[in-house]
Amino acid sequence: MIYQQTINGEVSASGVGLHSGKYIDMKLMPAPPNTGICFRRVDIESKPTTKANINAVSSTMLGTTLGESGFTVATVEHLLATLLGMGIDNLFIELNNDEVPIFDGSAASFVFLIQEAGIQLQKEPRKYLKIKHKVEVIEGDKYASIIPYDGYRIRLELSFNHPAVDEENKDYKYEFSTDSFLSNIAYARTFGFLKDIESLREKKLTLGGSVDNAIVLDENNVINIEGLRYKDEFIRHKILDVMGDLHLVGAPILGSFYGKKTGHSLNTELAKKILADEKNYEWIVLS
Repeated sequence: MIYQQTINGEVSASGVGLHSGKYIDMKLMPAPPNTGICFRRVDIESKPTTKANINAVSSTMLGTTLGESGFTVATVEHLLATLLGMGIDNLFIELNNDEVPIFDGSAASFVFLIQEAGIQLQKEPRKYLKIKHKVEVIEGDKYASIIPYDGYRIRLELSFNHPAVDEENKDYKYEFSTDSFLSNIAYARTFGFLKDIESLREKKLTLGGSVDNAIVLDENNVINIEGLRYKDEFIRHKILDVMGDLHLVGAPILGSFYGKKTGHSLNTELAKKILADEKNYEWIVLS
């Protein structure tokens, strides 16, 4: 039987928030079996906590934000993808501001923190959400679906045209495992366009964004001096986002996802639609 896991001990890190531009302290702490992933705002006197679940999503504007009772935690998707990728089921996450630090724009720093803390096996079996019927969401030319599959597979088609992105690097099929996550997905960074920065900052978005925590593209090229980590880094990062957003169903998924022109809004809508009808899924344990 596959059992739940948490981390061995507390581990901390600090970094800037991608959208807020604020400097944020983050602490990861072990949690008992069946706790799930919980975010706690320690900068608020009552130290309010929200569990990572799809019903807590309050915004999907350039990231996924959770919010309950007047407080929010933004940009949770990279950390959630890492916890799925590393097999962490139960965790308390303390933050002294309203956003998870972006670090280098990938999952790499979160991976390092989990490895530094170590992983602790727990005594309760892990539950999986097994897809039983096809579920799909369509918004204009945007599409996301999931079908039954004995594993977790993600296929994406990249939607934007840019001279720095070859056509052959716009379609990616990914078969999930911890090893494949570490090798193929974890180090892919978020990205954005130089032409959009001024308008986004007028909206109080990407205030902490820079070439230190994102791939930045001008009209023709990637402007980061070091270039890309993978030739198809853009679509690999999109897969990281899908993993984090769909993990808000509350457990690892057994199913095959396909998306075209998908983003945080469509990903989370699909997660909601899966859970909206019990005919779509069943909870199982694996032996």
